[in-house]
Amino acid sequence: MAEFSTIQPAVLAHAMHDRITQQAKAIKNADPADARTLDQIRADLVADMLLTTTPTVETGAGLSDGFGGLGAIRAIVNVTVPALALAGVTDEPAELAGALPPVLGHGVGLCRYR
Repeated sequence: MAEFSTIQPAVLAHAMHDRITQQAKAIKNADPADARTLDQIRADLVADMLLTTTPTVETGAGLSDGFGGLGAIRAIVNVTVPALALAGVTDEPAELAGALPPVLGHGVGLCRYR
């Protein structure tokens, strides 16, 4: 056995974990007889994604499956941004559960997407 890890901004890391967990749960729910744990399914999914996809910017293939399959699952990241920070009154940092506070700009920027 070996370990594979990556260093990412906290928001991306939480989003990646949430998305892979949703995919693992979808697989587990589709086949209750699957004896693997969620951690084992997550590991298999990461290996499968990294080893079998060939992303290309020309066609968009591999960047998202685009067919409504497991790739259609979107990660959920809960970020708390103080209202006064959004209004530009203070520079209080945003909060991400289980992580160090992201830079204020990341929290404000994330609030613009939804």
